[in-house]
Amino acid sequence: MNEKTKLRWHEYLWVGLPLLLVLVGGAIGGLVGATATNYNIRLFRSTASRSVKYLLSGLILLMAPLIAFALSSLFIAFFGPRGGG
Repeated sequence: MNEKTKLRWHEYLWVGLPLLLVLVGGAIGGLVGATATNYNIRLFRSTASRSVKYLLSGLILLMAPLIAFALSSLFIAFFGPRGGG
């Protein structure tokens, strides 16, 4: 993997899409979005073919909101409001 490979503007746009999770998921969405973006950048700097890069990145893009939702649900289950008084 070449860490110095520069991405094109549209690749930065594509790999950064998971960061939008911060708008709907708050801190948890931001954490998951930043992690997904990091993996996408590393993927796009790899030597894989363009189609493989977009396919795997698309899977990351689809999985990120699901992971954010699952983590948010766990957070609410453990630390959410308690019933009663």
